[in-house]
Amino acid sequence: MKMAAVTAAIIFLAPVAAYGQAAGVVRGIARDAHGAVIAGAMVTLSRADDLRYERTDREGRFTFFNVPFGPYLLSASQTGFATVTREVLVQSSVPVDLELVLVPSGLAEEVTVMGEAAVKIGAAASEYGVDRESLRNIAGALPSRQMETLILSVPGTARDGKGVFHARGAHYQASVVIDGVPVSDQLSTIYANNFDARNAEDLNVQLGSIPPEFGNKVSAVIQVTTRSGLGAGKRLFGELSSSLGSFASGEAGFKLGGESRDRRWGYFVSGAFNRSSRFVDPPFQNAQAIFADGRVVTASGRGLHNTGASQNLFARFDFVPDDRNFFKLNLVAARSRFEVPNLPSQQLNGQDQKQENRNLAIYPSWQRAVGGGGLVTIAPYLRLFTAGATSSAGDTPISFDYGRRLATYGLVASYAHSTASHQFKTGLDLFAFPVSERFDFEITDASYNPLPVNSRAIIRPDGQVEFFFDPRLSEEERCELLLVFNPNLVAYDRTIYEQARASGSVVQGAVRRFTASPRRTGRQFSFYVQDTFRRGAWTLSGGVRIDRYAFLVRDSAISPRLGVAYRVPLTGTVVRASYNRIAQTPSTENLLISESPEAASLVNPETVRRLGARLRFVPLERANWYEAGAQHLFGRRVKLDVAYYAKRIRNIHDNDQFLNTTIIFPIALARGRVDGLDLSFDARLGGGVRTILSLGTVRARVRPPFAGGLFLSGATPEDFGDREFVIDHDQKLNLQTAIQYVNERIGLFAQFLVRHDSGLVTGVSAEDVPALLADPDTAAGVPLLDFTEEPVRVRARTTFDVSVGYDLVRSAGGRVRVQFDALNLTNRLGLYNFLSVFGGTNYAPPRALSVQVKYIF
Repeated sequence: MKMAAVTAAIIFLAPVAAYGQAAGVVRGIARDAHGAVIAGAMVTLSRADDLRYERTDREGRFTFFNVPFGPYLLSASQTGFATVTREVLVQSSVPVDLELVLVPSGLAEEVTVMGEAAVKIGAAASEYGVDRESLRNIAGALPSRQMETLILSVPGTARDGKGVFHARGAHYQASVVIDGVPVSDQLSTIYANNFDARNAEDLNVQLGSIPPEFGNKVSAVIQVTTRSGLGAGKRLFGELSSSLGSFASGEAGFKLGGESRDRRWGYFVSGAFNRSSRFVDPPFQNAQAIFADGRVVTASGRGLHNTGASQNLFARFDFVPDDRNFFKLNLVAARSRFEVPNLPSQQLNGQDQKQENRNLAIYPSWQRAVGGGGLVTIAPYLRLFTAGATSSAGDTPISFDYGRRLATYGLVASYAHSTASHQFKTGLDLFAFPVSERFDFEITDASYNPLPVNSRAIIRPDGQVEFFFDPRLSEEERCELLLVFNPNLVAYDRTIYEQARASGSVVQGAVRRFTASPRRTGRQFSFYVQDTFRRGAWTLSGGVRIDRYAFLVRDSAISPRLGVAYRVPLTGTVVRASYNRIAQTPSTENLLISESPEAASLVNPETVRRLGARLRFVPLERANWYEAGAQHLFGRRVKLDVAYYAKRIRNIHDNDQFLNTTIIFPIALARGRVDGLDLSFDARLGGGVRTILSLGTVRARVRPPFAGGLFLSGATPEDFGDREFVIDHDQKLNLQTAIQYVNERIGLFAQFLVRHDSGLVTGVSAEDVPALLADPDTAAGVPLLDFTEEPVRVRARTTFDVSVGYDLVRSAGGRVRVQFDALNLTNRLGLYNFLSVFGGTNYAPPRALSVQVKYIF
């Protein structure tokens, strides 16, 4: 009976509280009853979706490397001996050392050694693993660009446009922890190139009860254990792949790995090259735009001007000189170049903006086992991100050029100690990040900043503008005009002289192109101490994190965190609760530009009057997070997890979308309230059938005033008042259900997936409908909005995806696998958001068909 409970716990793994590097080592020695070593014994390490095996060497030793955290069953068998089975819990990077004693088969048929894993799964965290089959069979024509899609399989995540997602009411604010090294830079398509999920051995997303070792961006902590050649049992293994699909999409990729004969060296290298005519989510698609002069622009599902390509390379090298030292080197390089999607008016005008992103990362690390159960980790790192956008002759309503270079170099160091009842860890993360940014623009459309009639402007040599309204206007009339006109933009308006002639106004001085090229080096130091203590049915976790941040603002934060879990003896239900004090740093990307003196000079005078200052720097976001949840195993096949959370936030971070471009500027709002409920259901129905359900609902309210951003237009009283409003992170329901069938014997995988999103909040109201319908750039989006909601939301959408993979050829030398995918099978058209201040307009993808062919050896 107890064995069945342990097996059920292993089948339905609740990931234990992760400690940085989310993989460990299981090693040991097999002996007989007299202490003699047993060579050639078969040892297997298994859980529901992971099976590893190897034979003991001449000294009776075995080692499993790169083992993702969680409980496992370890079995050893040899001819003439009874099989011994032992439950093993991998919960830190500290190696698990075992001694297996095999007795002659005449004395016993099987020996089972019971552990405590069935109790120890009761961690106080909301952590969700991406199922292994989804990692092995990534859908779509561009599998290397599907990281965000995989993350959306966990509850509490809502999709935004251009590769961005909201985790429990936050705007991205995620850290990707790659083999223990945290990356808190934004990795969505418009900023950089995200990690290629095909290189993940294991992928977990933690949304609540965040350990103190994680900081900066922790609304979602995405822990990636990368693939390794060490422990593969082969000198060479790999995969060659090719895919084709809708929107002229295609990708070619490779994977190569292996280990040395003495199992001290391992390597894994992969690369992918792809192209698509629907590279990012466009602001216009599947519609016609009819202009007043009779011209018509038609867009298909790819949008307008939306072709792009990317390349990425990943390499991991492992070296294990002895049983106490572990060396690893990760290298990541990627490049993408793509067209910035157009609106119909921009397409007619011949706009041809392009953007290129590059990134390089080097992550070496050294780990040394010390004493009994101790582990020292030292991991320096270097990351480099560059991004650039180029203007074109036909740009409208603004022509701009943009460049950014962000380098981060730092060190992660920690000491962890593991015992039967404690998981202690302390460490630091210190880094510097020199940033240089460049932004210049000029207005090319007279309707963007219409000059008031009978006015006068004097452009000084330094670009400052002295502006005089028609003296016959009242103060109230001048304030109304400042809501649609910004006099500080006159110096950068190519159309201003023509406007002056048409409006009876006078403009003196020379217009020029606005230019800002700020640069600065930021620094951060973080220290933490944490422990997880288990006794009986109780699990207590706690610690504190101290951060010192210095960039445009200087600030410090002390963040205590506490969690508790209790396993009810009668039912096996694990109930949990946690409190987290959280401090999150501002997004670095484009922060220098938006908070530069040059940008401050552009702020509308009416905004300055209401705000009382030209510029407010974005401060640290500070929050109190509360959570309560429960997890229950029904028999050996069904797991249910539910969590309720509440966040109370000061200076809640978000972004300000610059027109419909890929340029976004960081902002903060004074207050935020976020509440939500997450539910996860997992059932293995037998015969290779599994169903997985994730459900989330989030309520997000924020209160001005704003800080940061680049707001060129005028401000209404609501923008800087004290009225709470619903932000576009709010979503009443997001639900994803997957039904999978796996037959390993014949190499068949099939999945039917349903995704429902109730719709995010837009930036329009019912009063805006006439103007929206009159504008060819926005008219097509109006039928996709739900005006019965207040505030107005994009219409709810439900999509259906189907994937089928099959091994056409299976032989000793390898196998040939074909996979067919149909995403959004019913071609349901929809929007992610619409004219949002925070995200702009982004259309969801229409139906996309693809086929992948892999040769796996």
